[in-house]
Amino acid sequence: MVGVKLSRVVLLCILVGCAGFLAGRGGFRAKVSSDTTVDGNARPADRRDDRRTRGDARGQSNASASEDRTGIPAAARAVLSSGVDGVRIERWLEFLAKNMPQNAEAIAEFLEAEKREGRPYPVGTTLFWQAWAKVDAKGALSYLREHGENGQTEMSNLMKAWAYHDPAEAAKAFSGLDDSPLVMSALLGLSEGLVGSDPAAAVDFVARLSDRFQNIAALRIAECVVRESTIDEAQAWFNALSAKPAFFQAEAVVPLLGSMARRSEAGAVKEFVTQRLDESWTANPAVQAFAASMIAYNGGSPWEYVSKVMEKYPAPTNPLALASEVAGKDPEAALDWVNMNPDHHATDAILAATARIYLQRGKSEEAAALLDRIKDPALRDQAEAKQVVEKR
Repeated sequence: MVGVKLSRVVLLCILVGCAGFLAGRGGFRAKVSSDTTVDGNARPADRRDDRRTRGDARGQSNASASEDRTGIPAAARAVLSSGVDGVRIERWLEFLAKNMPQNAEAIAEFLEAEKREGRPYPVGTTLFWQAWAKVDAKGALSYLREHGENGQTEMSNLMKAWAYHDPAEAAKAFSGLDDSPLVMSALLGLSEGLVGSDPAAAVDFVARLSDRFQNIAALRIAECVVRESTIDEAQAWFNALSAKPAFFQAEAVVPLLGSMARRSEAGAVKEFVTQRLDESWTANPAVQAFAASMIAYNGGSPWEYVSKVMEKYPAPTNPLALASEVAGKDPEAALDWVNMNPDHHATDAILAATARIYLQRGKSEEAAALLDRIKDPALRDQAEAKQVVEKR
């Protein structure tokens, strides 16, 4: 029995991220034990602890089940500062089950005091806020709103666990936090928790948010999904977003392409983005630049993609913006491409963009040689103007 307990606790110590929320849900692979949550810590839904917690909440045997409030700091410190990691966490879970929710505020005050003294107990603190979310999320939220002006991590952990257990109530509670300094932390935690409850519903939730929150929530949800999925699963999830607002795909493609660049065979990113130039998110200038950089990271040349983007999405006010940004990272690679494609429709623009980069770097002779090769006088004039590369 002890071996079983320690095996579970070892998982609590080493698993990080939101995998516990996703385990066995939404069609994604269950990568962690069902006893883990978003931060790789014990899920506050353990059946044994759940029964014991409900008993305490109803006031059953409170005299023997809970510590006297004045003794909470000493009792909590004794648990958190003794024993090996696995045993300590197991004892902490038992301590929380015995003392929640009647001593929750005392435990919160103790943990905050310890953090100020340089003893933050990160795992223990995460477990505490997840446990409080399970037995009295509204009470935990009220406490943070009154006492936790610096409790960004605590708010995030609370909302993760709350959204996992009761997504509708968690989303409703978030709607009343506009005036809170912790609103962004709440949004990030809520987004991850909603992914664990239902990835599709999480996307719908973001679509209903105000403009102030949409992009941040979309990116966090996409990060969580991509992190806990295979590349094929992540692509399938992304493709299903086609019926959603374009802003969601424009945010979601960033973690997806980043993961593909690291985990896929060379050329996979290039193929993915060039096949999707008809999708609305590809018109986003920031996405275009990022996609080009990920093509290069994935071991391919970005210039075929850049040339197609420039043809499909001309920018009359600054047609060299994308080409200049990509050329700035590797002007020699840009020249290799134009030398192999002297008659391509994008060759003049890429020459002009590379000449601009050389001019900005004080390489006037190299720039002059490139300017002489440009056939379009308008592009040549624009490159010579030494305009600052547009920042997006």
